Amino acid sequence: MLRRQFSGRNVDADIFSSHEAAIGYLPGSMDLPPDVVEYQTKLHGKYIYNKETHEEYVALTPDGYQTDETLVTRIDLPVTGKPLCKLEINGRCLLEFQHIEYPSIEGKKQVVGRVTLSGSILPDGTLPKLTVVNVRANLPDGKVVLANWARKNLATWRFEPGKQEEAVRITYYFEVTDSPLVGSGVQFRLPSEVRVQTERVK
Repeated sequence: MLRRQFSGRNVDADIFSSHEAAIGYLPGSMDLPPDVVEYQTKLHGKYIYNKETHEEYVALTPDGYQTDETLVTRIDLPVTGKPLCKLEINGRCLLEFQHIEYPSIEGKKQVVGRVTLSGSILPDGTLPKLTVVNVRANLPDGKVVLANWARKNLATWRFEPGKQEEAVRITYYFEVTDSPLVGSGVQFRLPSEVRVQTERVK
């Protein structure tokens, strides 16, 4: 529709998960009010049309805070068949999640461990009810920190709508590495794992 409406032009349109964010969004990162910074995290896609190359596609970016190319799904238009989504469970594409930063704990020690959660993706794509199945950590307070962090993050995931509930069981692994990180330090191995890494504090 945009291609026809703006015939003869290049088109670059942002796609937001919130109407309020779409209205209040400002590009850039310098001296922005907190609410505007929050609006930026709701930017989860782009529509692109290039009049010279006739390239036309939609790029889905589930992490609105950071565009990690390993997580971006490109859908070339017009669509032929079901598009392949980089992050999906049971054929339902992951459209949005809160930016993942390694959980912290007081003091210089870094918490490592894992948390397994279970729940269901509802037909509207949300995961409102989650249960912590198992948690392990290397520090006394680490279990609570990791469990709370994992539950809070998974609750922000939003998938494309579906006809029925889909059971999920996902384990977050929290790992400290001596190797320099490449990219965001997050690896999705869906449908069952998310590995979150940070560099060792020396």
